[in-house]
Amino acid sequence: MIKFKDIIRLLVILFLSITGKIQANATTQGYDITVEIKNFPDTVGYLGYHFGDQKFVKDTSRVLKNNVLHFQGSEDLNPGIYFVYSPSVYFEIIINEQKFSIKTDTVNMMNHMEITGSKENQVFHDFQQFMAEKQKLLKELNETINTLDKTREAARIEELKKQLTETGKEIEAYQANVINNNPGTFVAKLLMAMKKPQVPDPPKDEKGGIPDQTFQFYYYKNHFFDHFDLSDPALLRTPLYQPKVEEYTEKLTYQHPDSINKAMDFLLTEAGGNEETFRYMLVKLTNKYETSNIMGMERVFVYLAENYYLKGKAFWADPDLVEKFEKRVNELKPNLVGNTAPEMILRDTLMKPVRLSAIDSRFIILYFYDPDCGHCKKTTPKLRNSYERFKQKDVEVLAACTETDIEKWKKYIREYQLVWINAADPNLQSNFRAEYDIKSTPIIYVLNRKKEIIAKRIGVEQLEDFINRMIEIEEKDS
Repeated sequence: MIKFKDIIRLLVILFLSITGKIQANATTQGYDITVEIKNFPDTVGYLGYHFGDQKFVKDTSRVLKNNVLHFQGSEDLNPGIYFVYSPSVYFEIIINEQKFSIKTDTVNMMNHMEITGSKENQVFHDFQQFMAEKQKLLKELNETINTLDKTREAARIEELKKQLTETGKEIEAYQANVINNNPGTFVAKLLMAMKKPQVPDPPKDEKGGIPDQTFQFYYYKNHFFDHFDLSDPALLRTPLYQPKVEEYTEKLTYQHPDSINKAMDFLLTEAGGNEETFRYMLVKLTNKYETSNIMGMERVFVYLAENYYLKGKAFWADPDLVEKFEKRVNELKPNLVGNTAPEMILRDTLMKPVRLSAIDSRFIILYFYDPDCGHCKKTTPKLRNSYERFKQKDVEVLAACTETDIEKWKKYIREYQLVWINAADPNLQSNFRAEYDIKSTPIIYVLNRKKEIIAKRIGVEQLEDFINRMIEIEEKDS
């Protein structure tokens, strides 16, 4: 429904257009980019843009007379780093100004490039040329250092290292010069975003010692986003955004769900000043931890789902999506790594009760299988072969059959000579299939003596090494 204030706004615009007061404005709307490439071999060219860690096509142009590509649209392009490409051509441009032209050739595209009507692209082009030259020099210096004898040519190595340092200072000075001379431009913002924190030396005590060995790490982490605005959608349309987020989450954050959850809140708060960046950040992080192959990371997914999607903060999510998230959260919460394992009351082959809580072993392996499952038929013998070694270390196996056919289950036990604790739920009296998220088989969980889940969905090939490592940790702590 159109609101009253929107009607007033439309009437004002109509009045201005009739009187001609927005005529000059109308001519500046939209983008118009001409690219002429001498000796261009292709028939079609594309204008694309970065978006996080992906690339998308915005516009397409057939090659016109004189090897010209013409990209034109009625609406302004969102600022960011875009690229012109075809099967034989690729180069990046800055989009902030909406109308400009570029001339170059396929012989030496960067050095022969001429830009008209875009100060930002000229500055960006000059920077790219400068960096290409300096990166070539840095590569040559490093390669030379690696070929020299560290003992006999130490003086030469030291001299080359000084050149490396000086080259780094030249790059910093060039970036600072561009930033200072081009205030308010996207290219200045871009170079600011590339800057990394300058970490000072750690404080020393009166004896010259360093009391806090983690000072520099935490300084770097705490100042990591000083020059990078996560709520700026223009930076989202560069190849810088996603690597910055990944470095923070994977290298600067301790890889434990509790620490990662705090990092998630920080990143989402920082990105929350803009709907587009917030949506990108939440969707990207949720997908990352929902599909993670790292054990225990589903706790991060549950945290994000509960605190953002289920609390209505994901403004784009329709009711069906929220319902799916809620369902998945309910499936995962009972069996998260670190939780106490849900109680299971099953039946042995004599139909006597088998309680998980009654098993008193150093570690308990829960093995969920189906007698008809092909993967189970390969996994069961491998686990059985390790069982004697496990028993010697006070490790028990509770093998839970997921099917209800008693005779088939007993036949499977005899066929594979299973002498561990065998149990099943033939009368469907237990809720273990839901509580342990059993959608396929085989599935292995590992519990400690307190019945806490310390591993889940671990492969049988990694199981023995994992148990041995847990035993070593336990013995060191005792």
